[in-house]
Amino acid sequence: HPFTAIHGVVEDALDIILNLKKVKLKIDSYEPKELRLKSEGEGMLFARDIKTDGTVEIINLDQHILTLAPEGKVDIHMIARRGRGYVLAEENKKDEKGAGWFAIDSFFSPIVKVNFDVQNTRVGERTDYDKLIMEIWTDGSITPEDALVQAAEILIDQLRIFVAFEGAEVKKEKYQMVEETDKDEIKEYLMKSVDELEISTRAANCLRAAGIRTIAELIQLKEGDIMKKKNFGRTTLKEIKKKLAELGLSLGMKLEEVQKIKKKVRVSDET
Repeated sequence: HPFTAIHGVVEDALDIILNLKKVKLKIDSYEPKELRLKSEGEGMLFARDIKTDGTVEIINLDQHILTLAPEGKVDIHMIARRGRGYVLAEENKKDEKGAGWFAIDSFFSPIVKVNFDVQNTRVGERTDYDKLIMEIWTDGSITPEDALVQAAEILIDQLRIFVAFEGAEVKKEKYQMVEETDKDEIKEYLMKSVDELEISTRAANCLRAAGIRTIAELIQLKEGDIMKKKNFGRTTLKEIKKKLAELGLSLGMKLEEVQKIKKKVRVSDET
């Protein structure tokens, strides 16, 4: 029972559960993960003492869980999984394995608090512009910058339906890939921003955060060099390699090796 006192433990079961709810986890897989907290003898136990299978990252390692008396010992098994929003304990009961298991509420959002302010600002001679200031606090499992980017991507995706509602004509530009062999044209293209690659916002942010500004800087890096950069994962690397391949480029190239590239040019509708 959650209100039960545990022999040799300072906190009762309810206090331990409340402390466990404060532990922030980062799980890349959608499979449920089993965690374990086992100890014996006097001392304080923290989130860092929780044993995982190596695929679960504990964000707030210093979160206090419980305190053991000299004669105390605990062996707590836990199940964690990815989710969205706020989930009541009743809905988490499907993960219970029988007697001795307690379902608890889950709060999956990494956002702690958001604040915004709109101020008047001046651009050149004009004074009728607005400036948006946003303050975002997270639990550490994601940076405020990435949280804002993901929120914007979700909003764009949700509103996309209104761009092509029934009866509306959406004019799409037509493009085709052409091969470019002129050395000056190739050099000029390689000096363009990585934004020209039309990669996802997350991938573009990772490149900018790593100080990679131009396509030329990017193709000269090897895979190992990129993976050492902060926030780069296999998915982002795969996306970048695919986009470069479409242009006839790849990672680890020397600039003098680039003899041709493929550029996207707009095709006129005129006949």
